[in-house]
Amino acid sequence: MKRFVSLLLAVLMAAAVLSGCAKQPQTPETPQEEAVTIRVGGLKGPTSMGLVKLLDDAENQKTANAIDFRMAASANELNPLFLKGELDILAVPANLGSVLYNKTQGGVKMLAVSTLGVLYILEKGDSVQSMADLAGKTVYATGQGANPEYVLNYLLTQNGVDPSQVDIQWMTAQEVTAQMASSDSAICMLPVPAATALMMKDEGVRQALSLSDEWDKLGQGSLAMGCVVGRTQFIEEHPETVDAFLDLYGDSITFMSDEH
Repeated sequence: MKRFVSLLLAVLMAAAVLSGCAKQPQTPETPQEEAVTIRVGGLKGPTSMGLVKLLDDAENQKTANAIDFRMAASANELNPLFLKGELDILAVPANLGSVLYNKTQGGVKMLAVSTLGVLYILEKGDSVQSMADLAGKTVYATGQGANPEYVLNYLLTQNGVDPSQVDIQWMTAQEVTAQMASSDSAICMLPVPAATALMMKDEGVRQALSLSDEWDKLGQGSLAMGCVVGRTQFIEEHPETVDAFLDLYGDSITFMSDEH
């Protein structure tokens, strides 16, 4: 269980947050920015977990800048608002950050890598000890068309398994949980916190594989799943505000890691 919690909250803030976002000495020539409302969007799940303490502080007026947070179940709800300039910062899957950058031709910049690998293969049974063991199996999974699908397919391929050899049934996290609960022998892929919740609810479900561990075996660095991006215009107009937001974000992550 410690492995689940640590991976859920394993977040790296970028070592350098855009040169334009660095704090400037407060002099008459560089007056401190006036407080602004930061409009932030995030998806339900791991990509927004690090924001919890920060958003609570903002709601209780403990932050210098007000934060207007919009939560969504799908990136399709947030992308149009962000592209129209109605949101300033997004916490999203890493692949979506790349998509937004290309769509805007540089109108979006990455501020931080926010979430490392949080995906697990869970099983009722003991038949899966490696990625290769998934060949010929049915896997209930969530995340079609996003990072989970790409990561799973890549890991299968790197372990000598054609993804077509695996019957991957794409569902919502709730549907996957229901399938696991109603079966005596089933396999699924879920991210935390859904994976943690399922294991706590059903003692017959075990962690078969950590996809982060499987990724590490390939020697290609850490499995980055989420990122924080901002509109370039907002970053350039409010560098100190963005810098302060990232500092508070880091504090929020530390709080979540240490206390929870």
